[in-house]
Amino acid sequence: MPAPPLLKRDWQKDHVYLIQFPRAGCIPSLSPFALKLETWLRMAGIQYSNISNEFKKYSTKRQIPFIEVNGRQIADSNFCIDHLTESFHVDMDSQLSPSEKAQARAFHVLLEESIRW
Repeated sequence: MPAPPLLKRDWQKDHVYLIQFPRAGCIPSLSPFALKLETWLRMAGIQYSNISNEFKKYSTKRQIPFIEVNGRQIADSNFCIDHLTESFHVDMDSQLSPSEKAQARAFHVLLEESIRW
C-alpha cells in the first residue's frame, strides 16, 4: 500500500507537524484530542509546528488531529503519542512508582473512555 500524500512535503527530520482544526480565540483547540496531543508535545519538549486543516484536510483515517513526522502520517491522538514516545525516547512516567503508574492509567482510561462531552 503506498504511503499517503503528505501535507508538509518539505519536512525536516525529527520535527513534528501537528495538523488540527484552526485555532480558537480563547483556547488552543476546540478538539479535546488535539488539545491532549498538543499538551503532550509541549510537556515532552518535542519541536512541533501547528498546521491548520482549514476544515478540509484529514488523515487517511479521516481523523483530526494527526501528525506528520519524518515523512510519515500518523492518525489518532493515542497512536501519535505512542509513536512519538518510542521515536523520541520519551518516558514521562519514569519518576512514578508502580502504584502511581496504575493510578495514572486508571485516570487515563476514565477520561478517555467514560467521560465524554
